[in-house]
Amino acid sequence: MDNKERSQSLLSLRPEINYNEDISAELESFQNHTIRPILKFQHQLTIQLLYSNRLYPKISKLEERSAYTKAIKELLSNDNAIRNQLIGIVLGMMTVEEYTVYETLKSEYKKRIFSMQAKRYVDTQFPYG
Repeated sequence: MDNKERSQSLLSLRPEINYNEDISAELESFQNHTIRPILKFQHQLTIQLLYSNRLYPKISKLEERSAYTKAIKELLSNDNAIRNQLIGIVLGMMTVEEYTVYETLKSEYKKRIFSMQAKRYVDTQFPYG
């Protein structure tokens, strides 16, 4: 499979996400066109990543949204294995062109990935507030 075919295949797998068309910043554009659809598509896999973590049983027993949010953010901040796996899950679904953009501001995009994923984890556990 050549690069063009791979890119088309990856892009066809991603779900459609509605977003504000007025966003002009490159960071937000890449976040909304690339990262967000990938995280949505890979949601079940990233949830499994969280469940398979040795600290998750303690976190899952937290009954307050704020405590759970804090615990998830700490887990994503401190556990390099989970951080690296999460980044790998996202990068593996990028086209070569998207990866080239990612490399330009890798540090900022990583922060956004972790922040967005933490929110997805919390919203999965506490879907109604």
